[in-house]
Amino acid sequence: MTNDEFAARFDAIELVEEYLDRELGDEDARQFEEFFLATPESRRHLRLTENLRTFSVGVGNVVPQAKRSLFDRNATPSMQWLRFALSFVVMASAACSIWRVAPSESNTEKALAEMRRAYIGKRPAEARLTVFPDHQPFSQTRGKGVAVTDSDARDRARSYLSDATRGVAEEGAYHALGLFYLAEMNFERAEQEFNLALKFQPESASLHSDLGAMYLEKARLELFDWSPKGLVSLDLSLKHLDRAIELSPQMPEPRFNRALVLDAMKLPPLAKAAWEEYLQIDSSSKWADEARRYIQQIDEAAAVDHAPDRLASRFLTSVGISFV
Repeated sequence: MTNDEFAARFDAIELVEEYLDRELGDEDARQFEEFFLATPESRRHLRLTENLRTFSVGVGNVVPQAKRSLFDRNATPSMQWLRFALSFVVMASAACSIWRVAPSESNTEKALAEMRRAYIGKRPAEARLTVFPDHQPFSQTRGKGVAVTDSDARDRARSYLSDATRGVAEEGAYHALGLFYLAEMNFERAEQEFNLALKFQPESASLHSDLGAMYLEKARLELFDWSPKGLVSLDLSLKHLDRAIELSPQMPEPRFNRALVLDAMKLPPLAKAAWEEYLQIDSSSKWADEARRYIQQIDEAAAVDHAPDRLASRFLTSVGISFV
């Protein structure tokens, strides 16, 4: 509490004293009742002051009403006690107010913060995940959990999520647990947790975006192994990303990931258009720089495909002619 707020609370106490002593004029008393006593907290303070004054009268040593004041340096013992009691109430009330407006962090929030610490320096997936808003470089590797830079933070995140999903799960806990498994490339568990979260938050743009990211990363591994399931995963990814964009058109993560999906589908013109759409909502971040690099790669690949010798080779191949 600032000094000004503290002084204001003591002014309010003195105003209550004047009201109870009937020292306020008719208009001031009316305004006091209409405005100051408009809140339950103010009415409780008034009743408490009345009760404390009644008690102090019973103790004795009461000075005449016109001279009685909480801030009188020569106050009697009973008034000194009353002043101390009300001061304590003011400070206790302020402490409770601060506690109400600043609730403790949930286990889910703590877990997400630890996940961000666990992957400082490089992100665990090429797709954008909502838990990692700040840009981190991505290294094209295969394996599970290879991007972890702080394993202790990762373990703390797992512990917090265990608490968050025990019994009645906290809001967003299943979504966070899905992100945890996705970062470790455990697609089966990630899919389970995301779909469970979707039952509670079917209209969550961030959840659809992360679910789309999960299917994209799952498809990459499946296509690497020449599995036809990869095409199914890409289709599911596009479905969820389109839904996320529909729910939140200005959200950057699903647009970024949608361009990656179209690129994985080997649709360069559509992928380039998607990257350009992304740059319309984010043109200055490091994520935007990465989008521009993807566009450059598409343009360079298109230039190679349209080179005269490449076109001739493709034509001859298409008609069954080859040179040894």
